[in-house]
Order: sequence, then C-alpha cells, then structure tokens
Amino acid sequence: FLFSENTFTSQSKFSKEKSVRIYNIDYHKVSKGIKETGADLSTIALTLPEKTKIITEEIFKIISKLPLSEEQKSKVLLVFEEAHSLVPEEQSNASKGTSKYILQSRKYGLGCLVITQRTANVTKSILSQCNTIFGMKVFDTSGKEFLENFIGKDYADNLALLEDRQAVITGKAMDLKQPVIVTLNDMEKVTE
Repeated sequence: FLFSENTFTSQSKFSKEKSVRIYNIDYHKVSKGIKETGADLSTIALTLPEKTKIITEEIFKIISKLPLSEEQKSKVLLVFEEAHSLVPEEQSNASKGTSKYILQSRKYGLGCLVITQRTANVTKSILSQCNTIFGMKVFDTSGKEFLENFIGKDYADNLALLEDRQAVITGKAMDLKQPVIVTLNDMEKVTE
C-alpha cells in the first residue's frame, strides 16, 4: 500500500494517492503453526502484540532499504491506538521486538504515535522515546507519575483538574522550553 507499483525495489517511490492506510489488526485472524508431539501440526492464534510486532518489522524492513532525502524527514507514521493492548509493558518477546524496531527506525523515517489511557501498561522503552507528549486528564497515580517525568510535578499534580479537551503539551513539537496547557478541538469553532 505504500507504493504506486505492486512490486518493491530500492527505487520505489511513495504513492501520492495512497497517503493513509488503516489496519485494525484485531479484525484479522492470523495464526502460526506449532508442531506438537509426533507429526501433528496445529495452529494457534497470534496475539495483538505478536501481530503488531510483525507489521512493525515488515514496515521497518521496507523503509530501511529506501534512501531518506534531506527534505524528507519521515516516510511512515505508525499509530498505536489503545497502545496498552498492542505494546504492553509485560515483558513479552512481541513487545520487545516492536520496541526494538521503533527504537531503530527513526533514522529511516518511521514515526510512531502512541495513544493510550493507561501509560502504566505500555512498554516504557517506547514511551521513553516520545519526542512530544500530550497529557490529558489523568486520575491514576501511575499515569500521573509517568507524565511527571516529562511535564514536572506542578503540571502533573493538576492533570486531574484539566477541562474536557484540554491537554498539557511538552516536547520537540513546541517552541517553548516549558509545558503549555492548550484546548484541543474547540467544538464551538468546528463547522460541519
């Protein structure tokens, strides 16, 4: 889906028409064969973290073979919605594998957007690589403690007081050195 042509080479160019592709890996049944005693071969379904690792690995393999020009800062953005299900903190081989590819891939133009309501349940090796953090209303202690490392204790202590659609933003996307509280998607200004 990344390219105009159906075959991939190191000369492939990204498609201008196919700029967004959405996969909900939970909808796709994928299994792997396992050999049991004797000659029997049975299958077991892959978990969400295992599917996530495979997709991340395959995209990494493709983009790492393509040159990244000076004006082209990125090629692909992987969005991990409900990241606590896709890259959980539990030390599984799948989460470690996904983390490895995310950590190595930035120089090849692979970006990652991590969306979760439970930062405590997302692998910290990915969360610690986030360049920009949007912290929204948080009530749980572990989420607050994680965000405190990025936005400071004063802002973290006030996360539970944020209004709907407010966020504390900090990181490279901001020109400011300190966190900023913003209102996102002001519904009064959105037209249909």
